[in-house]
Amino acid sequence: MQIQLTCLGRFVLLTAVLLLCFGLPHKALSEEHDGDHGKSIVLSESAERAIGLETTVVRLQPMSIGVSTIGKVEAIPTREFVQHAPLSGRVTEVLVKPGDKVNAGRTLAILNSPEINVLAAETLQTKSQIEAEIRRSQAELDAEINQAIARVDLTQANYNRDKQLYEEQISSQKAMQTSLAELKVAQSQLQMAKARKDAVLGGLTTKLKVSSDSLVRRLQQLGATQAHIQNMLKEQRALINVPLVTARDGIVSTIYASPGQSVEPAVPLFVVSNLRRVWATANVYESDMSAIRIGQDVELTVAAYPERRFKGAVTFVSPTVDTQTRTLPVRIEIDNPDLSLKPGMFATLNISTAASRQAILIPRNALVQDADKHIAFISDREGYRPAVVQLGKTLGKKVEIFSGLTPGDKVVVKGAFQLDAERLKLQGQTDLFTHPSEEAEEEHEGEQSSTGSTTQSQTLTLVAIAFLLGIALTILSILALRARKPVSKDDSRKPTAEQDQITTHAE
Repeated sequence: MQIQLTCLGRFVLLTAVLLLCFGLPHKALSEEHDGDHGKSIVLSESAERAIGLETTVVRLQPMSIGVSTIGKVEAIPTREFVQHAPLSGRVTEVLVKPGDKVNAGRTLAILNSPEINVLAAETLQTKSQIEAEIRRSQAELDAEINQAIARVDLTQANYNRDKQLYEEQISSQKAMQTSLAELKVAQSQLQMAKARKDAVLGGLTTKLKVSSDSLVRRLQQLGATQAHIQNMLKEQRALINVPLVTARDGIVSTIYASPGQSVEPAVPLFVVSNLRRVWATANVYESDMSAIRIGQDVELTVAAYPERRFKGAVTFVSPTVDTQTRTLPVRIEIDNPDLSLKPGMFATLNISTAASRQAILIPRNALVQDADKHIAFISDREGYRPAVVQLGKTLGKKVEIFSGLTPGDKVVVKGAFQLDAERLKLQGQTDLFTHPSEEAEEEHEGEQSSTGSTTQSQTLTLVAIAFLLGIALTILSILALRARKPVSKDDSRKPTAEQDQITTHAE
């Protein structure tokens, strides 16, 4: 019984030793490697160039505290101008396409309208009638003035003759005075004729100007340009086509017109949008509603320009919650001076709900993960030293670092995964981790999961082998003990009896 207990104890001891040596290698290695994070990795310049290593100096940066959400860029309705047809007619030509930048006065299309042709003909007719009346009145008044001039000349001659006869005492003084009175009447009639001419011609000229200006303004309201009108008046020919011009600067965002289309004044033909300021609409979850206020600063990013930050402010917070999504609609107005933001774009909005604070921010691709730790590589004189860091908030493609880095450190921002692969090679974990490229981070995470499953299978296999080895060693120990078992007294007597028999037989 004692022998069996001894053998059983040895079996248990051997099994425990084998489990410690072979059954739990992954944990032992992990514990060993945890102490190696501080060793620097030395690379040659050619190796650095081959993997494209890039570093940046760690600095404190302002980090706004707020709410992050997804929104959509939209045009501001009050900054959109809908261009209607100014009159009934037909579109003969469209001169712009969607996306064209236009200035006020730019011709968008050409219309053929009977209405404007009638008005142009009326303008020409009115002008011709008044001008004819002016010419006729001028002729009549000129004739009247000429008659007055003739009477003045006649009365002047009579007065001169009567005055001379009076001085020669041939005629009486009364005759001379009568001639003088007739001269003054003739002169007065001449002045009246001239004044009447000025009044009549001035009235007709004003009438022509007022009528023409009224009709010209009407033509301009219908879309005729000053150049077209001047050409019409010069050639005395009615307009055939009228240009449709925009009244605002902006971008042609929508076109409804097409050649040959019949149009009415109520039909919209073009939409010209001023996109130098745009809206971004978004929805905020109920848990963040209490922090949103009108006037808060907003930082916007879009996938098309990942490095740019567009600035804006909250201009509208809905007074009601969407009952379907349980979210609060908000609207942000954003400056867009270079027209980079396009209506319909999706954007990430960071609404600042509190004062910003200084923090260490580094790109997310500067970090690698080792089990439950995050590692960044610091460039120093000895090489590239791995440092375990503690993460804070994630802001877009950057992450906040609570500890592990200090301002002034040079951290690797490109090539961190290749350095991590080199670190694992030095630690003998090439069969556990592989980082083929920085761009294959997701593939690397999948490989880690697969490697974990493989390691678990290896561990179970080693446990089974250890168990079998323990049984084999126990059996060998039992056999060895039996071989060394002491001889009892009865057994020692048997050979003596046999020897006596042999001796007697010999005798």
